[in-house]
Amino acid sequence: MWDLITLIHTNTHLKVDDMPTIGFEIKRKCKVCGKVFVAKTLDSHYCSPKCGKVAWKRKKDVKDRNAKLEAIARQVSDIREYISVKEAVAMFGVERGTLYRLIKLGRIPVINMGTRLTRIKRSEMERLFLNRAESIAEKEKPVPKTYYCCPIKLFEAKQN
Repeated sequence: MWDLITLIHTNTHLKVDDMPTIGFEIKRKCKVCGKVFVAKTLDSHYCSPKCGKVAWKRKKDVKDRNAKLEAIARQVSDIREYISVKEAVAMFGVERGTLYRLIKLGRIPVINMGTRLTRIKRSEMERLFLNRAESIAEKEKPVPKTYYCCPIKLFEAKQN
C-alpha cells in the first residue's frame, strides 16, 4: 500500500503525489466581494482571509449595534406616551430613515418640541410596527423551499 503513496517533504508543506482527487470543483460567489472562487472546503464562503475578516467585522458590528439598541429599549419606561426617534428605532427595529420618511408623509403623528427634539406617539408606533423582539423572530423564520421536477404550469395542470 505504501508504494502507491509517495510522500515528498518540501520546506513549505507536505505534498502527497498519486492520491486520488475529487473529480469536480465547487465554485461559489464570495459573500463579501462577489468574486467567484473555487471552494477549498465545503464550508468555504469567502474567497480570501481578507474577506473572511471583513465578514467577521460586519457581524461583530451588527451584534454590538443590536446590544446598544436593546439597552436603549430597556431604559424606556412603559408609561411614556411620546418617545424619541432613537428610542423608536431601538424599540421597534425600524430604520431611522424609514421613520423620518413616514413622518414626512404624515403617516406617523409627531410633536416637534424644538431643534432635534422630535417626539413620536408610542401608541401609533405600536399600531404600525411589531416590537423589536417580534420583528427579529419574524426575520429569522426560515423560508420554505419548494422544488419541482417539472415546470410549475405542468404541475398545476396535473393537479386539475
